[in-house]
Amino acid sequence: MKGLRIFTIVALAVLTAVGWVTFAVDTGTGIVSYQSSISEADQYVEEGLYQRAILKYKEAIAQNNSEENWAKMFHAYDLRYQEDAGILSDFIADLQSALALHPRNIDFIQKLYELHMVSNDIESAYDCLSTAIENGVEDENIRKEAQKLKYSYELDYHTYTAFRSLSASVYAVSNGEKWGYIDTAGESLADYKYFYAGSLNDEKVRVCDTELGSRLLDGDGMVLGIFPFTVTDSGVFADGLVPVLNGEKYSYYNSFAKEQFGGYDAAGTFQDGLAAVQKDGAWFLIDTSGAEKSDKFADIVTDNNGRYLTGEVMVAAKEAGKYQLFDEKGKPVSDFTADQMDICTADGIIAFEKDGKWGFVDASGKVVIEPCYEQAKSFSCGLAAVCQSGRWGFINSSNELVIEYRFAGADYFNSAGTCMVRGDAPDADDEILWQLLVLNLGL
Repeated sequence: MKGLRIFTIVALAVLTAVGWVTFAVDTGTGIVSYQSSISEADQYVEEGLYQRAILKYKEAIAQNNSEENWAKMFHAYDLRYQEDAGILSDFIADLQSALALHPRNIDFIQKLYELHMVSNDIESAYDCLSTAIENGVEDENIRKEAQKLKYSYELDYHTYTAFRSLSASVYAVSNGEKWGYIDTAGESLADYKYFYAGSLNDEKVRVCDTELGSRLLDGDGMVLGIFPFTVTDSGVFADGLVPVLNGEKYSYYNSFAKEQFGGYDAAGTFQDGLAAVQKDGAWFLIDTSGAEKSDKFADIVTDNNGRYLTGEVMVAAKEAGKYQLFDEKGKPVSDFTADQMDICTADGIIAFEKDGKWGFVDASGKVVIEPCYEQAKSFSCGLAAVCQSGRWGFINSSNELVIEYRFAGADYFNSAGTCMVRGDAPDADDEILWQLLVLNLGL
């Protein structure tokens, strides 16, 4: 037994020694092979044999995937790409592989971004930069380029002389002669066949003036009711009623286009059973029977579709030039006051004016951007239109200008990442032309 143990120990020692010798030989062979691949690749680059160089660098990277080796291969790729743009997809794929191993290499990030832009692949270019930022890369140029891409846009080639602000994800638009409807991407939903087209509710019910007269139509175009006069303005059908201009006064009409009550100088759309109206110089809220349900106001701010309330916030003035934030019952929510205020949107960041300059306040009455703009509109979907030197652009919630001042007018962004903008000069005598601005990456 003792002899067997000695034999076993000796055998193990011999096997271990053989293993170390084999490992050393293999390692030495690997080093020689790696160095040979690098040397050959470098030589191929000098000779202008860039494809051969790329293959040899790949062999080297399989043994040592250092940033230096990847960088050498990409240098060869650059030189070959100048000769043959057909290698673009391979170049991009290898850069992506390198960044999976070295996600903070700024040179690799910049090169991949540039190649995506050459491919006109804005989404991939932005993903490249935003992923780098998420991985902790702190580079001002990368941050700026990412923001530039995020808010890059195109202008739809269609132009409109007038439009009604978005309602139920649809714009009513005019070509100067008749009205039709488009969606948030600018696709036509109804040809220009109406003399007047009102905003839609969620069931697509709307007021239209047709060749047969003014009608209340449902989503399928069925006539719900016929107005005995020509309609030129209306709100949105809600709570069974729609405000319609008849001559110089507004009245509310039911689903059969029958007048229920009216005589208002201005009349808004119903929201949860209440609507804002103006009569004899005063604003107040009414219910669906026409009964007054609030105190009198000097002004109640409504959007272009007649809505006065967003969430629980109403913008109004008890006395001229003193705008405040109120709840849905008309009670002040803060001591904040302003000379003028815009509507409150779902963002809850509202444009206000004091002493001739516009800034922004949140729904609690806290100023978030001090007044500094000539004009401004409330934030919508994270962006706000602001005006300087007579031109409109857009800022983000950090008060950074992300779309340059170049427009003569601007509306509010929607969740599809589009917004109506006016392209002609603000003092132009020619036709007013509105276009749909479309963010390349959406919101």
